[in-house]
Amino acid sequence: MKMTIKKHTRFGKLRIIKEVGNQRPRIFDCVCDCGSAARVKLSNIRNGATKSCGCVRKKLARTKSTTHNLSKTASYSVWRAMKCRCYVKTDPSYKRYGGRGIKVCKRWINSFENFYEDVGKKPKECSLDRINVNGNYSKENCRWATRTTQQNNMRSNKFFEYKNEKLTAPQIVRQYGSIVSSGLLYSRLKNGWDTDLARTTQKGEGK
Repeated sequence: MKMTIKKHTRFGKLRIIKEVGNQRPRIFDCVCDCGSAARVKLSNIRNGATKSCGCVRKKLARTKSTTHNLSKTASYSVWRAMKCRCYVKTDPSYKRYGGRGIKVCKRWINSFENFYEDVGKKPKECSLDRINVNGNYSKENCRWATRTTQQNNMRSNKFFEYKNEKLTAPQIVRQYGSIVSSGLLYSRLKNGWDTDLARTTQKGEGK
């Protein structure tokens, strides 16, 4: 005996509108809660094989592929760029990173979520900085730092002893002042000048 299916009967997210023709298997036009129309077999909606127009399956697929929903953020771009520098030989920066043996820690290499949990959201005007410039990318060795901080942390920097501190020439200029540029101060200090004399002697005057 043919089962009567009333209009607007609900199966999952689907509402029955009408039966399509007089055929086997029985097929019905339905409306999904999301607003889309769907034509489905009665057997599939009765046994639970079909619960929506497909929107639930698509949503689950999107959630599975992008669980963090941060793939368009600056932090995600930094994470990807970090890995490229270390492992992609065609990356312009590979020679200075992966080529020198710099690696990404196991916790970060395949998990943006772990990276984000450890360093947080990228602040404006900052980029990812390794505290030990010869060390790997890891929670213990990384921080968000301003351009100035990163420049002071470059492995090519030369530090000078002054007032019981190790400072670069630009740091000496900023903290203690100088009548000459940081470039000239650096040159003088590198050539053995006394720091106070180097920063207070006019350009062109003798040592």
